[in-house]
Amino acid sequence: MALRRLAERLDMVDAVGPALAPACGFVREELCHHSTSLAALFDDERVPLVAKALYAALRESCSREVVGQLAAEARRERGRAGPNRRRALPPKGGPRVPPRILQTISPNDWTYREDPDRYHLWGRTAVRVVQQALLCAGVAECRRVLDYGCGYGRVTRYLNIAFPTATLVAWDPDEEAERFCAQTFGARRSRELVDAAVADGADRFDVIWCGSVLRHLDRAAWRTCLNALIERLAPRGVLVFTTHGRWVAEELRRTTAAAGTTGDVDGFLRAFDSTGFGHRLGNHGRGESLACAAWVLTLLQTWPQLRAVSVVERGWAAHEDVFAFVRTESTPHE
Repeated sequence: MALRRLAERLDMVDAVGPALAPACGFVREELCHHSTSLAALFDDERVPLVAKALYAALRESCSREVVGQLAAEARRERGRAGPNRRRALPPKGGPRVPPRILQTISPNDWTYREDPDRYHLWGRTAVRVVQQALLCAGVAECRRVLDYGCGYGRVTRYLNIAFPTATLVAWDPDEEAERFCAQTFGARRSRELVDAAVADGADRFDVIWCGSVLRHLDRAAWRTCLNALIERLAPRGVLVFTTHGRWVAEELRRTTAAAGTTGDVDGFLRAFDSTGFGHRLGNHGRGESLACAAWVLTLLQTWPQLRAVSVVERGWAAHEDVFAFVRTESTPHE
């Protein structure tokens, strides 16, 4: 198999699994046609970083003859699989919406109403950062995935495609949103499943995605939320969550200064500048918090069973900071 031979050449046999499936799919397409220039590839923001790394390693570490042999083998595999046409990257300039992603959007989805042009960007990049976190943690198999704070499926629809063999569980405080994800994307509702994960360690989650949740919470609620998620994380499980950090703080500082009105923003930013964390009551009655990376990493020392695997400022849709932690197999308290 061409991709397995590629993985062996890159010493990544153990990593070939669900976490790398989209990247390997891209490499397979390019092997079949053997025409992409590395310069064009690296300049194209639509191509996942993991796929770029795999493809670059192949093109730069192998001789032309080896690349040709692998390309021929990939074309033969494609011929045996059927006469499907090559899946082309979409043209630049418009939103990228993969055809297999369900397009049904709830009329109650406020995230779509606020930013329809970038709606699918959020889902697409969420899956990308989860896959990168799994790669950094050395985790290849995911049996159970939890979308914590699923809303109306902005990310759930992409997790459903990225992890087709996993049990996908969706949770949200809005039961109507949770019901929509279950009916539309096939996610299992979590009212009973999430509670059971605490009592029965075998049903804990291999991946927990928590996007745009903590940025609404105060200090005490941060601890409560993280503790609940960590309790539900399986050994070698990966927790990925996002926050508003210093870039959002600077944007808020800039826009309020330009408007000439500060309101409660000054106190909010002063708290963030002095302690690394700030919280206020934001728009629509939802809380709003800012947390710098140093404050988050210090807080996570509360749970010695976690090991940080990645921190990426503005890693999610070039807006929210992304933190990823893996739970060690044994802990001092278990």
